[in-house]
Amino acid sequence: ATDAECGVIYTPAKRGTGTHAITAAYDGSLLQEPAQASTNLEVSQNPTNSTLECAPDRIDADPTTCTVTVVDTVTPPNPLGGVVAFESDRAGSFGNDPATCYLVESELGTASCEIAYSGAANTAGNYTISSHYRGDETHNPSDASDVVLVRNPTATSVTFEVAASEPLGSRVEPGHPANCVVTVRDTSAAPTAPSG
Repeated sequence: ATDAECGVIYTPAKRGTGTHAITAAYDGSLLQEPAQASTNLEVSQNPTNSTLECAPDRIDADPTTCTVTVVDTVTPPNPLGGVVAFESDRAGSFGNDPATCYLVESELGTASCEIAYSGAANTAGNYTISSHYRGDETHNPSDASDVVLVRNPTATSVTFEVAASEPLGSRVEPGHPANCVVTVRDTSAAPTAPSG
């Protein structure tokens, strides 16, 4: 028996996951009959791992910044990109509408992006923020979550008053004590007594 061989390079289409049947057909020659053979090739996208970190993790009226990092867990990795969508288990607002951000690679196979988030007024408690990486042409989706404590994101006003301890109006003489009074007022639609 005498063997002869040749080869080709096959590149699966992007997003073309699953089983690909590869068939080779020999047309024959003056001395050999035609023949064919086939094999199956399993094609899959690279798995990813997502992490989400919101900082600060305790907020009042100011928003927190939630940063998602997505990593291609295969060595060597593929260039990674795509869109991440966010959601919260409680009422609040994200800095982008819709609540998405576009990944930017910091190194091959590692990408991140961020979004701002504010809790709802008069709704204190733990908020679970979730990120959903949708995947791209060569990567599988992945999810992550983080918890943010919203203490009391209400509108407030502050006044500061200095007065002399003795009946001198607002004028304070050197060597004489002064009374300093700060007033914090909740100016939201459903106010509560400020504390802290």
